[in-house]
Amino acid sequence: MTAWTDPVEADLLDEPIQELYATYWVRFSSDFEGSSHTNKLPGPMNYFEDWSETDENGDGHGGDPATGYGWSARAGFKDTDSDRIRIGSYVYHMDMDGQYGNNWGYRWVSKGEWHRITQHVKMNTVSNGSANSDGILEYWVDDEKTIEQDEVRWTEHPEEGINYAFTVWYGGSDPSPKDQDVYLDNWKLSTTPIPGTPPEQDADPEGIILELITSEGMATTEYEFTVAGTVEKRTDAGDLSAEDNDDITDNGDGTVTVNGAVGNGYGDSYYVDGTIESMSDLDESKWTIRYDDEEVSIDDIVESDGPDIDRFEISKSQQLGDDRMFSVQWAVSENEDELDTVEVVVAEDEENMNFAVTDVSGESASGWDLFQFPVDTGLEVTLRAEDGGENVTTQTETITL
Repeated sequence: MTAWTDPVEADLLDEPIQELYATYWVRFSSDFEGSSHTNKLPGPMNYFEDWSETDENGDGHGGDPATGYGWSARAGFKDTDSDRIRIGSYVYHMDMDGQYGNNWGYRWVSKGEWHRITQHVKMNTVSNGSANSDGILEYWVDDEKTIEQDEVRWTEHPEEGINYAFTVWYGGSDPSPKDQDVYLDNWKLSTTPIPGTPPEQDADPEGIILELITSEGMATTEYEFTVAGTVEKRTDAGDLSAEDNDDITDNGDGTVTVNGAVGNGYGDSYYVDGTIESMSDLDESKWTIRYDDEEVSIDDIVESDGPDIDRFEISKSQQLGDDRMFSVQWAVSENEDELDTVEVVVAEDEENMNFAVTDVSGESASGWDLFQFPVDTGLEVTLRAEDGGENVTTQTETITL
């Protein structure tokens, strides 16, 4: 299905509009097969077909980049698994990457069920013939905001206004593998907010952003983590958005547990307000974990139930020929289980390391260990304390001799 409407030419309005709200419902058949290409659904646009006769005037669709004339922000769908399909927005704008549109705000939804798409577009302004970065695109799927962009450069000709593409298109250029059904219903277009559609979203939830990102080609893998505090899904992070299949369970004791699954280079992200008490033993060679916009390990962010490290001091001695000695002084304590071992590991790299292990007992222990390496060697020194319940606490410092 392909059709688009200019509200002025259609005698719906007297002049081009600068702002548009739209909403409709969509349902994909339960056996629908998507593709890796971005397939198209209805959305705001203005292709400027009359201006596309010369190479420098971009249509803003169909592989013809937006260069200050045409633009588009149609909805899109791509990828499927047995029960789900991803929907988002396929956007041609003046700052787009490459020849084809950018995919923004995609999230998984269930096939065989109705889902509401809500769109809001506002044209950018122009100063001295140049587009200003103040255009708007907002997008909701089932009342959850997945896109919030307020610095979009749509066009250098906003006076031409906003049209609307009533388009369902499979591809790219590849045809659908079979006859398939997409259902659309309850369309509404307006120059003002539409009653019953999502209100202005509140400010971002409180907390630190936690992102769990898989490697390209990695099979879908489950994960779990528990927080003493609260967790909310982050749904406006594109390929890193938490989805419907990710669950947050209130345990009734001040903690919540998150269970999710993701793979193939995608990720999930959350707002964490509290302390992360535990997390699945993820293979960190295949996962990237970011917390507060920094790449971290599980040990960096999970609060340990292990012993307390009360002292961890490194002291260098004078140079002895080509080497230098240094001491590690430590003290640990435990309130619940008895202490078991304290280990100091000194590593230059994965192949060159030394360590000292001390068997301990009781509720507290202290000691020191001595090491020797060549001068100017960079080292990671890790103190590892374990109790009788196999709870472990680690702390790492770096030094150069």
